[in-house]
Amino acid sequence: MSYWIKVNYDHREYVIDLDRLSTFTHGPNGKITFWLPDSTIPIIVNRQNDPDGYQRVVNYIQ
Repeated sequence: MSYWIKVNYDHREYVIDLDRLSTFTHGPNGKITFWLPDSTIPIIVNRQNDPDGYQRVVNYIQ
């Protein structure tokens, strides 16, 4: 089963299947970083820039 979410980052909205991601990093100030498949551009979410997307990623990781 896929786990799709919408994330706002860098003035764009991404629809992402979290099941396709393999790595997440948790940085200072609660930032979560992940990379889309076949991409070198990181997506960074935090409570300030996208509270809903951030919480969905946290729920998925837990």
